[in-house]
Amino acid sequence: MKIGIDFSERDLTDFSRRRLLTSPHFQRRLAAADAVRTEGEVLVNVRRGDYYTPQFRGRFGIDVRSYVERALALHRQYGPINGVRFVSDDVAWCREHLTDLVPGVPVEYGSAGESMFDDLAAVAAAPRLVLANSTFSYWGGFIASVLDPGAQIIGPAEHERGHDQNTPTWFPRAWKRLPVDWLDDPESPAIVG
Repeated sequence: MKIGIDFSERDLTDFSRRRLLTSPHFQRRLAAADAVRTEGEVLVNVRRGDYYTPQFRGRFGIDVRSYVERALALHRQYGPINGVRFVSDDVAWCREHLTDLVPGVPVEYGSAGESMFDDLAAVAAAPRLVLANSTFSYWGGFIASVLDPGAQIIGPAEHERGHDQNTPTWFPRAWKRLPVDWLDDPESPAIVG
């Protein structure tokens, strides 16, 4: 499904407002996420689930490290980065492979809670985002765009290897699309995936 073909940005905004942001449970999670966020913080969402299994890695696996490094460099052009928060389904991987990308900057790991809904709220509440190559992450970005139309959101230019870039995207126009490096060997145990 794509914005501009199957639904409009307005449809997405209306759905988010009427169906997602009316939940009292999600509102509490958003408030908790906002309470732990620091001014000037960039939230980096890293998803390490099914796209990095042998079955899907060749089709969806991107070099996460190089993508995050370039996305953070782009965020530095928008303004100073006063902290980075990695929200992920694999925080240990982020600690091991991404922490050194932000020397001298306070780094936090995880959301204000322990569930995927807390992670989604953390992504949605962040005004400065680096999205993963993940529909979960995109939904967080969609909600963030509704909550703050001026949010600085960077997402991967492609979701799937070999996808025709001339087709309409499922990203809102305001998001910055950053090219990705695909993992060359889907079977490689390299840390980049």
